[in-house]
Amino acid sequence: MSKLSLADKAFETIKTAIANNYFKPGDKLSICELSERFQIGQSPLREALARLSAVEVIECEAMKGYRVPTINLAEFDDLYRARSVLTPELAKLIIQNVTDQWEGELIGAQHQLKKIELRAEGAQSFDEWQKYHTAFVSKLIEGCRSPTLIRLHNILYDQAERYRRIWFNACIQNGLESYRTYTNYHQAFVDAVVARDVVRLTEAFSDKMEHWVREAREIIVGLQHIPNGGCREILNNGCKYS
Repeated sequence: MSKLSLADKAFETIKTAIANNYFKPGDKLSICELSERFQIGQSPLREALARLSAVEVIECEAMKGYRVPTINLAEFDDLYRARSVLTPELAKLIIQNVTDQWEGELIGAQHQLKKIELRAEGAQSFDEWQKYHTAFVSKLIEGCRSPTLIRLHNILYDQAERYRRIWFNACIQNGLESYRTYTNYHQAFVDAVVARDVVRLTEAFSDKMEHWVREAREIIVGLQHIPNGGCREILNNGCKYS
């Protein structure tokens, strides 16, 4: 296996571990410990950590090394403020560049996500739901045909993954399964694309984001009152909130 592919493996392994709350917020990421834990060489790990820091999945502090970001309401707000600035341009370009083939692929991705969201037992885990949700979102954003905007969107999407996990697990823990309510928002994206309506697509982005941010923000506010040492079980299993 080449050095590049080893670095790619290390990048995905650490990113997934962080999203899965394998590390708790604020944990230091020691290259020696990571190498032993994941059986990956130190050289590809250094490259992977540098790349993860560049896209702000992890933090790098001078003379202190790398660490997992804390659960941070200000960061959460800033991420979604940036996404709200980006989405109107994405919507415009998506409608300008619609093709029949891409539209069909988008409808197929939405159908697969809808089946998971609406089946009787629901999604079995965040990872299962995330797989189909990411496939749908990626296909939608791909429609803008702008490599730079796609890259910017993906950076923000990856940075928000741990917040999506917290939200999903809290929903399940509280018996809300409110991720199912997003089926209508996902359908609104498809309907706007089929209608070639940029206003409706822009509104679909805005409506879904406003609803989700409101729900997730309430959960994050609750978590910020819990010391880091007590966060791991909550992050993995959800939390009760009023």
